[in-house]
Formats: sequence, C-alpha cells, structure tokens
Amino acid sequence: MHKLRCVVALAAGAAAASAQDVCTEAHKGVVFTACPEGDHSADGARAVEYWKAECDSMAAGAAALQPPRAIPCDLDCPNGQYYDPKALQCTDCAAGTYSVASTLKLENFASGELPERVATYCHAPSGVVACRAWRAENGVLHSGDNAENVDLQSSLVIVVDSHAEGEAEVRIEYRIESEQNTASLLVYVDDAKASDVTSITGLDYVWEELVLRVSKGTHIIRLTYAKTSARAIGGDRAYVRSISVGGQPGAVSQCVPCAPGTYTNATGASECPVCPANTKRAADDADGCVPCGADEQAPPGAVRCTPLKECSFPVYGRCSAAGGGAAQRPLSWQQEGCKSDKPDTTVDCAACPEHFFRNEHGKCVRCPAGEVLSFDEAGEPRCTRCTAGTYPAQALLYDGFDALEGLSPTEGFHSEDSAVAVTNTCRWAWNCRPKEEDGNNAWMIRKMDVAGEPKVVLSSGLGHGGSVTVTFELDVTANDKGSLDFEYFFDGSTNCVKGHFAVPELGKQWDLELDHNLAAAAPLGRFTDLAPDSAVALEPGKRYTLRWVFEKKCPASQIHESSLNIATLSVTGVVGGGAGECKACLEGYKCDMAGPAATRVPQACPPGTYQPAAGQSECLPCPAGEVAKFAGSVKCATCAPAAASAAQDRCIATCQLTDAASGAAYDLTPIGNTLFGPIIDRKQLLRKIESEGAPDDEDFANQETSDQYSIQRYYMKLCEGVNDDDKEQVFCPSEKFAYVCQRLNAHWAYSMGDWAEYTVLEGSAGVNITFTGGSVCNHAHGGGYPRKTLLQMKCDPAVTTLTPDLEFLGEDQCDYSFRISTSHACPLCRNESFFATTGACDPATRQAKQVWHKKKGHSTCIGTKADTQVACRVPCGPEDWEEQWQECAPDGMQSSVWTVKDDMDCIIEGKGPVDGATGGVLPASAPRSCIGAQKMQFGAIIALCVFIVLVLVICVVYRKKRLLEHKYSMLSQGSTGHEMDAQNVVHDDLDDDIAA
Repeated sequence: MHKLRCVVALAAGAAAASAQDVCTEAHKGVVFTACPEGDHSADGARAVEYWKAECDSMAAGAAALQPPRAIPCDLDCPNGQYYDPKALQCTDCAAGTYSVASTLKLENFASGELPERVATYCHAPSGVVACRAWRAENGVLHSGDNAENVDLQSSLVIVVDSHAEGEAEVRIEYRIESEQNTASLLVYVDDAKASDVTSITGLDYVWEELVLRVSKGTHIIRLTYAKTSARAIGGDRAYVRSISVGGQPGAVSQCVPCAPGTYTNATGASECPVCPANTKRAADDADGCVPCGADEQAPPGAVRCTPLKECSFPVYGRCSAAGGGAAQRPLSWQQEGCKSDKPDTTVDCAACPEHFFRNEHGKCVRCPAGEVLSFDEAGEPRCTRCTAGTYPAQALLYDGFDALEGLSPTEGFHSEDSAVAVTNTCRWAWNCRPKEEDGNNAWMIRKMDVAGEPKVVLSSGLGHGGSVTVTFELDVTANDKGSLDFEYFFDGSTNCVKGHFAVPELGKQWDLELDHNLAAAAPLGRFTDLAPDSAVALEPGKRYTLRWVFEKKCPASQIHESSLNIATLSVTGVVGGGAGECKACLEGYKCDMAGPAATRVPQACPPGTYQPAAGQSECLPCPAGEVAKFAGSVKCATCAPAAASAAQDRCIATCQLTDAASGAAYDLTPIGNTLFGPIIDRKQLLRKIESEGAPDDEDFANQETSDQYSIQRYYMKLCEGVNDDDKEQVFCPSEKFAYVCQRLNAHWAYSMGDWAEYTVLEGSAGVNITFTGGSVCNHAHGGGYPRKTLLQMKCDPAVTTLTPDLEFLGEDQCDYSFRISTSHACPLCRNESFFATTGACDPATRQAKQVWHKKKGHSTCIGTKADTQVACRVPCGPEDWEEQWQECAPDGMQSSVWTVKDDMDCIIEGKGPVDGATGGVLPASAPRSCIGAQKMQFGAIIALCVFIVLVLVICVVYRKKRLLEHKYSMLSQGSTGHEMDAQNVVHDDLDDDIAA
C-alpha cells in the first residue's frame, strides 16, 4: 500500500474564476492529507475542502464546504484519469485535458537550478584548474565547461523511486559532443555499470533516448562524463534534455490542460497531440485547434497564425524531357507559407552542374565510371573512356543549386551507384518542419534573395520550433587528394542558434561564424580548411561523411525564424562527381580503366606492392627483403635487421641484432615468443574504482571482468604478433597484427606498434625496442598520430627466467613506455670477451688444462667458453734423443753427438739422454775411422751402378728378340724384303731404338 502524498487538487474542470460576486462550487479546492505514519488502513487519508483565495472578496453563496471525507491510502488511477475529490473515484479527463499518473517527467530545466533529488559533483586529480560539475542552462542539463581539463569525471546523480511491482522504465533523453573513445558518457544504476550500455562516445548532434529498467524500490542512477584528454571536440560535454521515471504511485488530483499549440478531443487522454499545420491554439482557445484564415499560415504546434506574405520566388517542379524536346519543368507561385495570384506555367530547366548532362528522363547525370564528359559540335554529350594510367578527375561543383530546384536534397545529390549517399534528418518531434517528398527531413533546396539577387541554396529549412537539430550529410569516397570549399550564410536572428561543419572520420569539427548573416547584409562566409595543402585533407580510397548541422535552442519567448544556408559547394577528388578531364594516376596508385566499373578509379597499391611513378596502371612487388606496410605506398622499406613476411606487407622481427659500432651481438629469441600481459594500467583502474563504480574487490586480472568495466590492459610479444600464438585466444580484437596492443573489451583494441626498431645502449646497458605504426590516435599531436611504444630492456645477468616482469611506465600523448630487466638484453660473449689460465702439464699425456675467464668490462655478456686441453713441454727422455755423426776430422776420425729428434718438443736438460742406472748422461759411441766409412759408401755406389747396367742389357736383349721373331714370321708367309718394308714400318724404329 502506497503512502499518499499530500497534493492540492483544483476543482474538476479547472474552470476560470467566476465573474459572479458570490463563492460557488467552482471556487472550492481540496487538499488530500497524508496517511498517518504507520497507519495504512483503507481510509487513512482525508479529503478536506477549502475556499480559494479569490473568495475572500466575495459574498458567501448557497454552496457550503463539505466535512472531511475518508479516502483510501492505496489510491491508484490509470493514465487519462484523475481522482475526483467530490465523487471520490477515478474519473476520465475531459476533452482538452490529459493526465500521466504513473510517470514523473523532468524537463525544461530552469537555468542555475537542479530539480529535487538530482545532485552533481566533479572528481579530478590534483592540479586540475577547475573541475566543473553538471548544471542547468537553456532548458537542458550539461556536464559543465571542462574543455581544457583532462582526467576528470563530472557526474549527475538522479535518485528515483519505483512503486511498480514489476520493472519500471527510466527514460533519459541525451546527446554528447566528445572525442571518440577518449571522452565518453558512462551510465550506472546503483553503482553498477548498466548491462546494456558500455560507454557513449563521439560527436552526435542528434538527441537519443536511453532506456533503463529498475525494480521496485529506490535507485541511484549516475551519468558520468569521463575525460582522459584535454582536447575538445564540439562542446566537449554530455547533455540531458528530459528524464522520465515510470512506476510512480497514486493518482493525480486534476487533469492538466493541453498546452497552447496542442489539443485532444478525446476524453481520458494521456497526451495532447500538436495542432496540425495552418491551425493554431492559443491559451484561451477552449474549442481545440482553430484553422487559420485564408490569408494566414501556421506551422504545426502554433499558438497563433501569421499573415501570408506575397511569394517572392516560384517553386519549380522536376525536369522532364517528354516529347523529345528541351527539358522543361513546371513553375508554380502557389506554395506553403506565402500567397500569390500568378498562374502556374512551365519553363526550361536550369543548366546541370559542371560535368553533368541531362539524360532522356530530364535528370542530370554523370558519365559512367571511368569516362569523362565532352560535347560535340551539335552540343550533344559524349562520354569517353580514360586510357590506362589515367582516371577521371571527378568533382561535385555547385555554383548555386538551380539544377536541383524542385527536388529534395536526397533526390538531388544521391547517385544511382551509391557513390554519393545522403542523410537528411531533423530531430525533436513537432519542432521539425515536415516535407512530404522527404519525410520528416529538414534540409531543402529553396530560392532566396541573396545580396539582391535570387539564388537557389541548400537550406536547413523553415518553420522550425524553438529547439531543433537538423543535419545534412554527404557520404563520399575520395579518389584523389581532394578539397572541399563552400560558401554559407545564416538567415534570420542568430540568437540561440549554432552552425557546425564536421568530418567525424577525421575527428574534426568547425564552428560556422554567425557574423555571416543575411539579415545584417554581411558577406558570405567561406570554408576552405579541407585542402591537399592544409593540415586536414581527404585521403584517396577512404569513405568520409561531410556533415552540416544547424542547431536551435531557444526558449518559448524567443522562438524565431532562422536557418543555415549553403550557397556554393565544391568537393573535388571524390567518386560520384562529374569529370571533364583525365588525370595521370597518382604515385602509389594504379589506374586500369579496362576493368569492371568498380575498378575504374585510382586503386591504392595493396600492402606488399608500391608504385613510385605517376600515370601507371600496375603496382610493383617489393624487392626481396623489403616491405610496403600500407596501401598506396610509393616505396618499400628495408627490413634489416628483421625479415620480410611472405606477403611483403610487414617486417617480422628476428630478435637477433649486431651493434655496428661495437660488434656486440644480441639474441632476444629465448623470450621472443613469451606473451607479456595482461599488464593493467593501475592509474586508470584506480580511477574506475574511485569514481566510476568499479568494485575494488573484483579480480581484474580476469579478462571477462576487465572487459565488463573496459579496463585498459596491455599485451606484448617481442618477436611475433600478440594474436599469432593461439588463434583461439584473441588478445587484441580488431587488430590483425601488432607486437603491442591495448585491449579495452572483447570488441575493441588498439595496436601500439607493428614495426620494431632496435637501439643498443652504451656500455652494454641493454637494448631499447621502439614499436611504431600503431592505431591512429586523434587526440595527440594534432590528430592522426600513430601510437608508438618504447620498451626499455635493461641488461641484468641475474634475471635468466623466460618470463621476466614487464613494468608499465605510463603514456604521454599516445606514446607508451614499458621497462623490463632480463639477461637476454645483455650482449652475447665473443672470443675477445675471455682470457685463459693454464694448469700444470701432465707428463704422461703431455697435455695441460686451459680455463677461460671473462675479461674486465665483459662480465655482463651472456655465454661461457669451455675449458680446453693444450700441448705442454716436459724434460726430454731417452726416446727423444738420437745419435748423430759429425763431419770427419783432419785426423781421419769421425765422432758422434746426442741431439733431440726433430719432431720432439721437449725441454732439453743436459747434453744427452740420462742413464737410468747412473743418473748421468749416456756416453756417445766411440769415434770411428773416416776411411772405413768412405769405403762402405764407395762400395754401395759401385753396386748401384752395376745394377743399373744389368737392367739396360736385359731390356736391349728383349727388344732384339722381339724383332727377330717378327721378321721370321713375315718370311714364313712368303713376303719379300720390299713387301716387308711396305707392310711393316716398325722395324726401322726398333732398329733405331736398339741403336740408341
């Protein structure tokens, strides 16, 4: 049973005070008393009648106050009813009134004040100049002016009560202007992150609705605008326009009269629809929406009609080429918002935009893909295919929008092949001006008087209410180093209005200057910031959204007619525009006009290929050992000391390097495949725990838990990508290859480097690895900055584990730093790193042990040198000596001496071998006569000569014998001597041999 809150009920019908001088029933009021504390009996409250203040000056009438009556404490009437204080029962609301009994709605916030049960606070680390909390301004709540601050959380706390037995809805209408992923709106229910909401981030001028479901009881809803960057995008805020809380108790004591501009003819209504266009309802109109007069007009939801002005410009219909003649279009002066007595007629169509022509249906079209437009002598259009190595220089060129008059923006800009896509929206219910042919779209093509001349412009529309956001988007694909140029102006009052131009893919937004106001006769504003030579440019091959936004936030007392208008528009280098010439293909691209239509545009050379020259139709593969990491490369990079991948699109770290200066070699492969991580950013984790509701007792090393709260974690491998090791375990979603990555949740991660460069530190202190080429960071160094990681590897011979601790040092402008101590960051030992000591010589083996030690200055190098055996010298033994005879002396005698054999390396001690028995040197042989020795030598010489002569005689005899045998054989066959000479030419040679 709900406790009935004390409310004041006006009399049924809420009629105006009677003009009579006596008090009547209409002057009675009723107050409902609260149920006694703890007493929830069926009739615990009372309905007490009283006379309203205006009766104080009137005479008492026949009517009298009724005595207090008991009413139930659990009073509950549905939407569309109220509790009748006289009949003491639920009664349908009368026509022209409505009620919403079960929903509490907070909106139209008064500036400087927060509603009851809504609070705010701002948390930031020390050093932040001013951490500004949420506040009410211009009817909405916003998260404060914190554009210059960083690392803060501005929180809005809403306390809601639900009395529904089941779930009740809490609806919050919001929008956000923030940098993608570095500033976001976080949503919590009872300090737990909303299960269906992670974070809301980005640049969005459209109001969205967040729906939360709560159970019965009291709940705390917290909206936290969290910033991690000082860079501002848009307003750099979150906005809340309304808060609706369902599950409210009790019943209303009166129905609410429909607001001016709205009405319902039904009884028991829960809302009042807006009055349709060309009707009005003022506060004193009791009979509903009243039609405007014949010469009046009004937008939907109007409270008054305004006189129609004379139409200044005609409205053109669509062009048609029916009958084969010149394209014509209907012209009418009869249009909404003005009056005219001029008759309708037909006129020739305006010229098409540059490089477009009208087809047989009267529509402006461009040539097919890969072709350019020209005209023959008769003025007929002709499309010609570009040659290989060239491409059509396409552009959207509108010096005014005359060719689109009579069309909606969607029809006028949208191309059949979707090369140009259009989004045209208006948000905020009845404040938008409907347009039949474009649905509820606000932007339109209309003619205006600009500087005294009629001009057809792209306009944000007419007749909008006090609070509206209208958005026009062109989605285009760049095929060249294109540019964008447009002229613009505001029309009408610029109080409480804003205009923006943005390219979300670049993370850029520009405010359009309000000074360029047609009403003030100011010159047109011009935007030229998107150009090839500017800081921001469109890159070929990428899709972009060009977004124009007109925003009006005016209180009811300041509603006025105003608009943002584009007078001229030039977008060059985009697919879908018209083309009048062929251009040489860009460096890094190929242009093959002979292929399918989709390929007849400049195509970036894919990774692994390059093209250094312009005007080419093919890309070149990178040479061996070189890579092209990005599409559109004009040269390849050398991978040394790494190796090129098979596809030649990235370098694969070998983790082995040699310092050119010192010759020292390093080998990181033992820890190259170790997965380091998850390494948690402790600073960010503490911020989540302290101010964003993450419970401090959670196990954030658990991946599922960290994903739930989007805790930043880092993963790293030195010699391969973090996702290469285990395909089932993807550590960095959305990143194909990275040595280092930052994971936010199961759906999003950033690469922090996919290219490794090594630097050897002085004095063998270690190695630094710089990983470059990470995901683009838009909030650092002016935007478009690729993330980079520095790993400081300290040489520590004592840390030999394959899984050393990796320390996260911090992040500065998307430059990340880590540190690790490991023996694998020490240089490998070389031969010159050692010196040797030699042990005692072993006489038996004549070998000595040689032990190697690290030299001073080489103590940290990795590796050892094995002990070796080297030959050593011992005193010469008997077996090492030989006796050698000397030259003959003059006295004819020859003596001998002891000498060490030539192949023996021993230590000579004394003059000969030692006599084992006596310990002295063995005596040499006794001297001998030189004659005896000479005779022996002469005899040996004579014997050798005799032997040689005998061998010669035997050879001669053998040859002679062979010759005689041959002659005998010839004679026995009857041959003469001449015949023998003719048949045999050998015998002379044999004779010559014998003679010789």
